[in-house]
Amino acid sequence: MPPAASSGPRIVALGPNLPPDIGPPIARLAARDLTVGEQRLILDALIPRLAAIIGAAIDGFALYGSARKVDDPGDIDALITTAEPIRGGLWGDAGGHELDVFIEPLDTVLEGPVDRWPHLARGVALFDPTGRLAPFIESVAAHRAAPAPAPSAIDAVQLPVWARRQLTRIRRRSAADPALAAMHRAGLIAMLPQLHALARKAHGTSPTDWMRQTRAHDPTLAPHLAALAEPARVDAALEAIIEALFPSG
Repeated sequence: MPPAASSGPRIVALGPNLPPDIGPPIARLAARDLTVGEQRLILDALIPRLAAIIGAAIDGFALYGSARKVDDPGDIDALITTAEPIRGGLWGDAGGHELDVFIEPLDTVLEGPVDRWPHLARGVALFDPTGRLAPFIESVAAHRAAPAPAPSAIDAVQLPVWARRQLTRIRRRSAADPALAAMHRAGLIAMLPQLHALARKAHGTSPTDWMRQTRAHDPTLAPHLAALAEPARVDAALEAIIEALFPSG
C-alpha cells in the first residue's frame, strides 16, 4: 500500500552555501537607490531564478530591515510568498552576501496576525503582482506605529520573575561553574529587548533596533549598554538594567 500523501506544506530549506547569482542582485535591490527601470530589470531576472530554486511560482517578494550598500557584509532579509503551500527559506552565503530569505504562502502571511510579522514594518514589496502584499506591509507598519497592546497577564508576572532568577543563577554559578553562568548571562542578554518592551509597554523589536533605539531614547538604560560587552562589568550592568525595568522596591 503506497504511503499517504502529506497534507502539510512542502518544506524548502537551503543553505549554508547558496547559488552565488542570487546574492548580488538582492543586495543591489536592498540598497534601495535604483530607478524603477533598473529595479524592474533586476527583478525580471531574479524572480524566475528564485522560482527555479524553490520549485514554485512566486507571487510576492519583499525586502525588510535596514537598507544596505551593495558591498555591505551584513545580513540581507527578504520574504518570498507563493500561492502553493510551501514554507522554509534560503539561509547562508551567496556571492559574499549573507541572505535570510524566508518563504511562506501568501495566504498564510495575510492571515496574520500582523504582530507575527514585526520585521515587515520597514519592509517594501518589490514584486507584488496580486497587489495583496504591499497593503499588508502597510498594515504591519501602522500596527507598529500605534501603541503596543497590553502584555499578557502571564508575561507580566513570569518574565520579571525569570529575569531576577537569571541574575541569581549567574551570581551562584559564576565561581562554581563559569561556563554555565555564561550561558545564563547570554540568555538574559538575548531577552533584554523583550523585557524592555514589557516594562515600557512598547512593541518588541530586533536586537539591532533595540540597541539603537535604547541608546538614543532611554537615558536610564543607555549608560549600561556598553558594559554588556565588558566581562568585568557585564553582571553589574545586567543588575542595573533589570532593576531599572522592574524595580524591586
